[in-house]
Amino acid sequence: MTTHTPPQKLTRADQQILDDVRDAIYSIEIVRTAHMPIEIQVADGIVTIEGIVQSNPMKQSILVAAASTRNVKKVIDKLIDDTHLELAVAQSLTEAENLNDDMILVTAYKGVVTLSGRVDEEGEDALAEKIATDTPGVRSVINNLECC
Repeated sequence: MTTHTPPQKLTRADQQILDDVRDAIYSIEIVRTAHMPIEIQVADGIVTIEGIVQSNPMKQSILVAAASTRNVKKVIDKLIDDTHLELAVAQSLTEAENLNDDMILVTAYKGVVTLSGRVDEEGEDALAEKIATDTPGVRSVINNLECC
């Protein structure tokens, strides 16, 4: 797990909560070994967790660990799992006009979306890449689409 905590002036109590939440999340083996980009913020006992995770079960494990931590008043969930990201990009591609997405495969890993397959016309590969890039939660796009 990669945790990034933006610079913030914390009270002693919030710093303790941050340390305890980080320890609780890091104690989950699947989270620890996955090295997912996760950001944790604490303000007045309210914990905000943001980033990308591999799956919904991983997301739920993180949220439960944070919520179970002593002195945490509330957990704000801003996590996106790769499976959800794949579905969101695929849905956006399906809804796009001027794009035949029948031969496009969408995969995601740590927020990086890969587009594979074939498009029918020039420019559809660039359009698909733009649609994927504009999808909330996507960190970057690898465009492996072939044309015509």
